[in-house]
Amino acid sequence: MGPQPPQDPTLIPRPALEVDGVRLHQGLLGFQVEEVPNAPHRCRVLLEVPPLEAQPPERFPNFGQALTLSMELAGAGAAPERLFQGRILALGRRRNRGGAPRTEVEAADALQSLAMTRRSRVFPEGAGASVIQEVAASHGLTAEVELPSHLPAVIVQADETDLALLRRLAHQADSVFQVEGSTLRFVPLDHGDGEVVTLSPDSDLLEYRIRADLSSQRAEVEVRGWDPGVKDRIAARPGPGDVGVSPSPLPSGPQVLAESWGWGGLPPTEPSVRLGPSTPQEARGWAGAWARSLERGFVELRGTVGPGPPWIRPGRPLELTEAGAQFSGRYRVVACRHLMDPKEGFRTEFRALR
Repeated sequence: MGPQPPQDPTLIPRPALEVDGVRLHQGLLGFQVEEVPNAPHRCRVLLEVPPLEAQPPERFPNFGQALTLSMELAGAGAAPERLFQGRILALGRRRNRGGAPRTEVEAADALQSLAMTRRSRVFPEGAGASVIQEVAASHGLTAEVELPSHLPAVIVQADETDLALLRRLAHQADSVFQVEGSTLRFVPLDHGDGEVVTLSPDSDLLEYRIRADLSSQRAEVEVRGWDPGVKDRIAARPGPGDVGVSPSPLPSGPQVLAESWGWGGLPPTEPSVRLGPSTPQEARGWAGAWARSLERGFVELRGTVGPGPPWIRPGRPLELTEAGAQFSGRYRVVACRHLMDPKEGFRTEFRALR
C-alpha cells in the first residue's frame, strides 16, 4: 500500500500566490512549477475568471508583473517553502467543454532574460569564473561561482545566447546553475543542498520507477585536442580521482560495463574532439568531468511524493532505503515538477541520479 495523506491538518500545505506583492486569497485552481537544471524555472497558474465588475482591470495579472508562489503549513513556526519567484511571461484564457472560462498565467525566473539575449564576443584570456560573473551582472544578478574543473583559456561567445554560453561552460566544468532570488548559483553537480531526505519507495512514494542502464556508460573516455603552444596533439583520460564519484558502495556503471559487457575482451572507449581543449590541463579536467557525468547517470530514480513535507528540490540529497542492494543508496535530485489540482491535491514529481 502506498503512502496515505497525513491526518494532521498542520502537515497539509496550502498555496500562497502573490502578484506584484498582492496576495490572491481566492481563485487559484491549480499550478505547475518546473525546476530543471540549467534552464529557466517556469510556473503555470490556472485562475478563475472573475466578473469584470468584481475586480479592476489593473489588478489582473499582467505582463512583467512579479509572481511568487509558496507553500505554507498551518503549524506554528513553520516557514513557508517558496517554490517559484519570477515575472509573468505569457497570459491566456481557456474553457473546456461544459466548463467555466479560466485564466492561464505563465511566469519564468530571471534566467529567461539570459535565454532572450544573444551576443558575439571574445572574453580576455584566462577570464575563467569572471565570465560567469560578468554575464550575471549584465542581467542584474550577483553570482556565486564554485568551479570544480577547468574552463577554456579563451572563451568565445559566437552568435550564442547568454544562457547557451553558461550551459556550455557548465557542461565543461561538470556544474549546474540556477537563480535563487537575485543570485545566480553556479556549483559542482555533486554539490548537495539541505539535509538528506530518507525515503522508502513502498511507504514514502506515491509512485516510483528505478532503472540502472548501461547503454550510456563507457569504461573509458578520452578527450582529444591540439596544443597550439607546442604544436602537438593532446589526449587525456580521467585520473584516479575522477571516477567512483557515486556515494554508493556498489560498483559504478563503468565498472559494471567493463566486467559484464565487452567485445573481444576490450571495454568500449569513447573518444571526443568536440570539446576542443588547447592545453593538457583543460583536457584532463574535461575528461574527468565527462567521466563523472556518465557515471552519475547509471541509476535513475523517478518518483512522486505528496501532499506535504519533506520538500523535494533540485540539489537535495536523498537516501533511498528498502529498495534492494542494487538500488538503495544516496541519490541527488536533478529536476522537479510541483503540481496542484483539485483532483489530486499537491504533489512533487522528481528525477534523481546515483
